[in-house]
Amino acid sequence: MLQQQIYQEAAEWILKKQQGTLTEIDQTRFEQWKQQSSAHQAAWEKAERLLMSLSDFPDDGQQLIEKGKKNSQLQLGSRLLLVGIFCFGGGMLWSLGDQQRWLADYSTAVGQQKHIELEDGTQLQINTNTALDVHYSAERRSLKLHYGEIQIRTAHEIHQPYRPFFVETPSANLQALGTVFNVQYLKNNADQTCLGVIESAVKVSLKDSKQSKILHAGQQLCFDQQNFKVVHDLDPNLFAWKNQVVMAFEMSLEQLMQEIGRYQHQYIKIDPKLKSLKVSGSYPVNDFNALQNALELSYPVKVQRYMGDHVMWIQTKAEKVKNN
Repeated sequence: MLQQQIYQEAAEWILKKQQGTLTEIDQTRFEQWKQQSSAHQAAWEKAERLLMSLSDFPDDGQQLIEKGKKNSQLQLGSRLLLVGIFCFGGGMLWSLGDQQRWLADYSTAVGQQKHIELEDGTQLQINTNTALDVHYSAERRSLKLHYGEIQIRTAHEIHQPYRPFFVETPSANLQALGTVFNVQYLKNNADQTCLGVIESAVKVSLKDSKQSKILHAGQQLCFDQQNFKVVHDLDPNLFAWKNQVVMAFEMSLEQLMQEIGRYQHQYIKIDPKLKSLKVSGSYPVNDFNALQNALELSYPVKVQRYMGDHVMWIQTKAEKVKNN
């Protein structure tokens, strides 16, 4: 059984217990559920600890737990708890899974950005949730991007002999040819690197297939260890992210919220009917009031926010009115 399904079931059980309506048969079923595996027991322990820790649980969320009379309310309450269990139980997993962040020469947390100047004058813009190492030797200048996104303006090399500038990702080695360029390697898409060249050119050498390609200014390309994807024109968001906005041009609402989600510890649920809704505009990644207003004023949506903005639920306006 998938861990997410176990957490979902734990959230539903704890809501039923909070309602105080368990029969003897229900209690027996609950004990049987809990004894299925150590994963079930661990999920239940996290759920119990979550309830004890949520002193700021939202008023309407608590009312859902206390009332719990309508199926739609039960579903929403379980979703809220499910998110909380993931967040509450994820601390240990996060610290183990992101050792690179603590060991890296430079890193950013979710929502954080940095500007760094390296010893040769090379300028680095580091986007949200990024970790990288820097290694300069007598023969070469190199960065190793573990995950995340960086934009690089290479400095003119005055060292003799000349040292080429490289960026390494798990997919490829990138050699700067006197350039400004953007490199993205996201953990949720861990087999793919995306490169955008703003000035001059970059040579890409894939690690497994050994294929190589030179990308020029104004071009963008994604690739894994084996193959190159199709070359595209530069995405305007390569310029926009430094201003903490996402530029959308007929972008699906689902994709927009995925991009904004890179900058926030947040669970975003979208009505399935709205996922493909095309949106356009400039959307802030760190101002939920402005984001909510922009979406609700321009499109047939209503946005509900819970648990200190850690949970966002985007519905059609009709559904919002119906639920109220």
